[in-house]
Amino acid sequence: MGRNLLEAAARKLPHATFVLLARSEAAAADLSSQFRWIGRDRLRVVQGDIVLPGLGLSPGDAAQLAAVNEVWHLAASTSFDDREMAAIYEGNVVGTQNVLDVAAGLPKLGRFVHVSTAYVAGTHPGPIAEDELPPRGRFRNSYEATKWGAELAVRQSGLPFVIFRPSIIMGDSRTFDPQGERRMIYGYMLGVYYSVLRECKRRRIDFDRNWPTGNDIELEMRLLGNPGATKNFVCIDDVTASVLHILDTGTVRKTYHLTSARSLDGMTMWRCVSKALRINGLRYVGETIENPTPLERNVMSYTAPFLPYSLNPDPVWLLTNTDKALGWRHARTPMNEAILTGLLERFMEEEVAARQAPVEASATFPEAAVMLAGV
Repeated sequence: MGRNLLEAAARKLPHATFVLLARSEAAAADLSSQFRWIGRDRLRVVQGDIVLPGLGLSPGDAAQLAAVNEVWHLAASTSFDDREMAAIYEGNVVGTQNVLDVAAGLPKLGRFVHVSTAYVAGTHPGPIAEDELPPRGRFRNSYEATKWGAELAVRQSGLPFVIFRPSIIMGDSRTFDPQGERRMIYGYMLGVYYSVLRECKRRRIDFDRNWPTGNDIELEMRLLGNPGATKNFVCIDDVTASVLHILDTGTVRKTYHLTSARSLDGMTMWRCVSKALRINGLRYVGETIENPTPLERNVMSYTAPFLPYSLNPDPVWLLTNTDKALGWRHARTPMNEAILTGLLERFMEEEVAARQAPVEASATFPEAAVMLAGV
């Protein structure tokens, strides 16, 4: 989201200057190269780390922040792996507090923009109001809990904040560029995909030759999931445009849900996933699978972190502030089955095309690719 927002803001605000925080020298070089079109007079990349006091900035870089009048905080750990709880807490709660501390010392600060997540609601059924942090309750994982803690720190900071809570961010609705990392439903699909690769090898099915032809593979496979569970997806172009439009109003101390007005149910998502994977025979069967096949055991292992989401519906998020700020002139992109299918199909096309390792490499998949995530 950060890169998309920077690109859109740089084009919309031709006289604005930007300072980016990069965690490593390689990341700084990558950002400088990717955004060189902005111009050196408008873009500076500094090296630091949000988990360090003062963001680990050198005295010279810290001094250059004196002219900054807005801080946009989007950095976060998005892992769903509770084995990494300490690192997730450090990145999301400690990191946010460090950014707040630096922002509090900026003499020209007019606004602190914090990207939270709609899933700070945890398992609360809603309706979830925008200007209230839901009571701390049960969370599906450390990601949700620490994002709740981060938002609490922002609210208690005394700074002139604006908080955005997007739901599950997908790629671009116009180009079907899937974008982003292997997160949420992308990671879920990869869990199924690598399991299927193993099964195809066992059955002597040439998946790589069959898949590009557009022919579906017949594989009976039960998946853990509730057909009635709803999930809320938004496209990155919608999120970026909405954020910049809302910030144009000059608002402070308000929170905005960047969620689709309509969530998609489990049956719709099942159809989208089936089409993107080109597999016939997938079906949701609830919370348990009796006598799972080796294929089903692999899928359950790879997709376990997603289970709380595939079984339970999302809450209802109110859009009072968002609708008022955007108004009728700002047309949002409604998420639907066609867009979700297109994004997932494009993701799988790129994944299949890029895959170079032999099928046996899928044994490393849980550690390598399912270090999971959220919003």
